Order: sequence, then C-alpha cells, then structure tokens
Amino acid sequence: MTGALLFSLIPVIGLGAVYSFLSGLRPEGSPFGIAVAAGAVIVMPYLYFQKKKIGEETRSLPLSIDAIESVTCLFMSIALLGGLLVEYFLGLWWADYLATGVILAFVAKEVIESYHELHGETG
Repeated sequence: MTGALLFSLIPVIGLGAVYSFLSGLRPEGSPFGIAVAAGAVIVMPYLYFQKKKIGEETRSLPLSIDAIESVTCLFMSIALLGGLLVEYFLGLWWADYLATGVILAFVAKEVIESYHELHGETG
C-alpha cells in the first residue's frame, strides 16, 4: 500500500509542476517556507534513528520500514530547502522546478525499489 501511495505522488507532483511552469507561475521562497524545510532537515535524522532503534528493540518491521521513510523525507527536505534558498537569495525561480525534478527522481527510485522488494526480485 505504501508503494502505491508513493507511486501516486509522482503524477500529482509532476503534473502540478508542469502546469505551474506552463502557466507562468513563479515560485517564491519565503522565510516561513525555508524555516519549515530547515526544520524537516533537522528533525528527520532524529526520527530515523529513534524509529530504527525502537524497531530493532521491538522487532517491529513496520517501524523499521517507517524509519527508512524518514530518510526519504530527509532527502526530499534537502532538495526542497536547496530550491527555496536558491530562489529566495538568488532569485532563480527555476530552482524550485529543479528541486521538484530531484524529488520526483528520488520518489521514482524508491517506488521501483519497493516494487522489487515486494515481489522478491533482486538487481
């Protein structure tokens, strides 16, 4: 189910970005958005280590898998923060679209890996 939800993010994020780009919408970084993204970059590693530790102690596979999802959120937060900072400080509006592309590539990789794990495939 998680893989299907992750897969559903690809067209939602991708089509939203394409529509925004084609309609001429220029993303704007804001101090609040930067603070939220920076907060996620700070919190996600802590969540990963705590979930992993508790998952191992309790032998809870779902919690251990959720720990990996925290790493996914960390990488997406880093891409988001980078795009926001570049746009806010340098005025390069297209950096947000570049960050979106990085996030989509990462999500697609995670979906493919989840699919292979679910079906017991290696490689």
